[in-house]
Amino acid sequence: MNPIERPRYSVEVQGGVATLVVDAPDWPSLLSTAVLAVSDLIVPIGRFETWTARRVSARGADTSATLHRFLESALLDWTEGGFLPSLVELERAEAVRAGGIFRGGCLDPDGPRPAIDPTGLVPDGTVVTEGGPAAPWRARLRLTLA
Repeated sequence: MNPIERPRYSVEVQGGVATLVVDAPDWPSLLSTAVLAVSDLIVPIGRFETWTARRVSARGADTSATLHRFLESALLDWTEGGFLPSLVELERAEAVRAGGIFRGGCLDPDGPRPAIDPTGLVPDGTVVTEGGPAAPWRARLRLTLA
């Protein structure tokens, strides 16, 4: 297994919303990088004593809706069980559906809560811009905070 690399992203927090911007060279990479960016925002990637996995799938009308649903799965695992992914193994990466396995771990429920604690995504707050030969794919994500 390759060492875990932190994703590159920018974040701005205003009030109860965090806005993340993630770039990647293609659609599959954008799916993975966006999930890992949200995870890393909460707790630096890979800081778990016990590792586990979650199977995930999402469908949407376009890339923005598909990414939004893919991220909703990751955030649901976070809010319900403290699970955060550190690796994303994509099995399907199409514009209208995505699936794979999130590998990561659960935070100690009795431990301190992270400074940034997302509770969900802002409706219609996920926007994907398709890249091209000279430009990366980009996702702009808006997360609601506790």
